[in-house]
Amino acid sequence: MILLKNNKINKVIRNLKRPIATISLTTGIAVSFFSYNTFKEYNKNINRKSISFNEPIDAHSGNIKLKKTNMELNIDLNSTSKINFLKYFQNIDTLNISVREKEDWCERIPFHPTVRKIIINYPNGKYGEEDNLIIMKKFPNLEELSFESTNTFFEPNSIENSKVKKISINNERNCNINFSKLDFLEELEIKSDKPYNIAIWLNTTEYNTLKNSGVKLTFQPNVEKEYKKISDRMDKIIEKINTSSSNTDKEKLNSILTYILENLEYDSETVEKIRTMDNKNEIIGNYYKGGQLYAALEEPKQICGNYASMIKALYDRIDSPQNCYIVSGSNHAWNIVMIDNIPYYVDASYLDTHYVGLLNESNTAVDFIKNNDTENLLWYKNKVDFYNSTKYSGHIPDYIPEYYRKKY
Repeated sequence: MILLKNNKINKVIRNLKRPIATISLTTGIAVSFFSYNTFKEYNKNINRKSISFNEPIDAHSGNIKLKKTNMELNIDLNSTSKINFLKYFQNIDTLNISVREKEDWCERIPFHPTVRKIIINYPNGKYGEEDNLIIMKKFPNLEELSFESTNTFFEPNSIENSKVKKISINNERNCNINFSKLDFLEELEIKSDKPYNIAIWLNTTEYNTLKNSGVKLTFQPNVEKEYKKISDRMDKIIEKINTSSSNTDKEKLNSILTYILENLEYDSETVEKIRTMDNKNEIIGNYYKGGQLYAALEEPKQICGNYASMIKALYDRIDSPQNCYIVSGSNHAWNIVMIDNIPYYVDASYLDTHYVGLLNESNTAVDFIKNNDTENLLWYKNKVDFYNSTKYSGHIPDYIPEYYRKKY
């Protein structure tokens, strides 16, 4: 890889004597120095594999047809990036996009008929139905979509309407996709190597639907077998809970919370150690081996992330995956659950351990939940100011998808 940083870009490119994997155009390059002639001259002798753009760049007139037909173009996309230069490249095969600014990122990408694969790295980003429609329209020959971020939020009817041959995902705890609707795929690649995370958002019914539809499911080595065992265990818990999609939203949540509060035990002693000790990451890792469902299924006591992941895993098996979300922030984890299309803050670990605004201290939270008397439970609440640090101490989220915030 070579980094081109100043106005000597033309001279540097002309004098290159050896092939390189990537040209990365970075800070300080004026657009006037990046011209069609520069690329044309360099392309005479060098058979490049990849070119990266990390700053606003524009190309002069002409069409740039690179020698390699499987050309990969890397773009670092921020709010000021000018990417009309894409139209000058005649044979881009792969477009690798790193999104730094959320607004209208896909609208600013020009139409391109040769792109077959798009790689999207969009931390804390969403992929919505409108985004998908734009991508499908601008890249008519697109065959593969790859999402590199571990926390992309997929809105309803987004990825499910992507008429491509292959989708790759790298999500960890949250992956709000209805996988049963991806039966049009030829291949689904799951990049996570944590089976106790995959089992949160891919249930047995979805797995079987994809397999029976002829979709090739690609896992990391030794992950698929372990995932299936975990998912089967989650299905047996659903049978015990005795709730289904026919129940009301609140009945579903109450049944799940009742099971969790009666079967999990919060490890207060370990949590105190986490707050005061230097090796807290090591301690936390013991509860998240292979993913955040681990301690909920394998250990006698649990911490917040285990509670939140169990709610998500159970809820996704009986309802739409967009109706439950794991939130993290302030060294804590909890859930947003949609009840009658209204977002509720639900913190099962707090419900299990904290006295939560009830006058009768002899009753636990689960007693009130069983009686559907949840009005005064602070950590089972709608109309929440997500960022009110005074009222909801310890619950300041790092990120809340717009999908939930706009429903208030």
